[in-house]
Amino acid sequence: MPWRKNPVIYEINTRLWLKDLSLQYGKPIHLGTVPLSELEQFANNGIDAIWLMGAWNRSLEGIEIARRHSGLQEEYTKALGRWKKEDIGASPYAIRVYEVNQEFGNDHALAIFRSNLHEFDIKLILDFVPNHMAVDTPLLYKHPDLFLHDTLPRTEPKDYFQRNVREKTYTFAHGKDPYFSSWTDTVQVDYSKVSTREFMANLMYEASSHCDGLRCDMAQLITPDVFKKTWGKDFDKDETFWKPAIQKIKSEMPDFVFMAEVYWGLERELQQEGFDFTYDKPLYDRLRYSTPDDVRSHLEADLSYQNKLVRFIENHDEERAATAFHDKAKAAALVAATIPGATLFHEGQFEGKSIKIPIQLTRKPADPVNHDTIHFYQTLLKEIKDDIYHKGDWKLLEVSSAGEDTYHNIIAYQWTMQDRNKIIAVNLGDQEAHAYIRPSLPSDKNECILFDHMTNKRYEREASEVNTKGLFIKLAPYQAHLFDVR
Repeated sequence: MPWRKNPVIYEINTRLWLKDLSLQYGKPIHLGTVPLSELEQFANNGIDAIWLMGAWNRSLEGIEIARRHSGLQEEYTKALGRWKKEDIGASPYAIRVYEVNQEFGNDHALAIFRSNLHEFDIKLILDFVPNHMAVDTPLLYKHPDLFLHDTLPRTEPKDYFQRNVREKTYTFAHGKDPYFSSWTDTVQVDYSKVSTREFMANLMYEASSHCDGLRCDMAQLITPDVFKKTWGKDFDKDETFWKPAIQKIKSEMPDFVFMAEVYWGLERELQQEGFDFTYDKPLYDRLRYSTPDDVRSHLEADLSYQNKLVRFIENHDEERAATAFHDKAKAAALVAATIPGATLFHEGQFEGKSIKIPIQLTRKPADPVNHDTIHFYQTLLKEIKDDIYHKGDWKLLEVSSAGEDTYHNIIAYQWTMQDRNKIIAVNLGDQEAHAYIRPSLPSDKNECILFDHMTNKRYEREASEVNTKGLFIKLAPYQAHLFDVR
């Protein structure tokens, strides 16, 4: 089942979603018994793929580690206020084995869930965490040499732990990246060895049999350069992990999709390694922290690169969009959802939830919905179901002054499919902006009607005048036009 171009992906916190469904329906719900009406709603919203975040079997030791972690305790308090130890579970990224967590059913239940999704033409994405495994993974005892141990660069004692394996004491490294403290509920995989790379490629192959795509956690950590920077070890052969591992799966399942969580400007490198999509954290950062000119500059990249980016303004790692972007949240969402590439939405985003949920929590905080945000996303989701965003051609439009410099705050672009056109203009600034934009309207029409789906207003313009002089745009702060040209 091939993927639609520019797919829409929806991230779900598996544990909390199933708990919500169980409360809603008044009975235990696991993956094999999710009501079809819930999946139908995803289809009605135009969702192409569900990312079940945290579906795999989690660390048992990680539960106590999460409860004692002082830094995480602050996050729990921020989210829940008062909390009990029962409110805290293990991280979904400290995986013991790639089997469905028993709390959510089993592998058969997952297969039923996936089959039911397919009935609505929805794909399933699961996590793959290549850099590390849980500290209590059975693999530590079966294959200790898969993991970094003993002759290690000593930095901080908390980066290491000891285990007795086959009557021998090993000092293992916790998983980490070079810029932050280690994840103390994990053990670091040693990618410097070809035997380890082959083992992990087989593990990823097995995980791929359960889904239609894998979201690969912190994928840049196991590139040769980053691995050496972190651990001081070279790969034992002049090869990478990702390219052959991905090729192995795609040779049998050419439509299988790989999505990389990646940072530090390594997006293009991982695309070249075979990833279909890579996180677009630079767009997130520019929308949140930088200027509209910086956003426009980012969108000037070649389309072969942009088509493989995952656009988002919220996921489980980031603050809620309502909190992070404030008044700019809708404008940022509109941009992220209507430019080329995959769009990633996050559970709770459509309802305007404002409290970030630590991934260790076993219950949700009280977080009221925002009805204005719900209405906005209903409009946006209906709009991006249009084939023009998945089969059409996109181009960034020139924006010029209408007599003042506020035009810098406006981002504009156009989608074209056969004789259809969409023109989108967004004011990313905090003051009213005026500009001329330069779309290409059908030359065989004297008059064009521009219907704005954001306001349900219509405007009549002379096509020849727009094509020569430009289309005048006046937008209040963080407002947008989404024109259907008729």
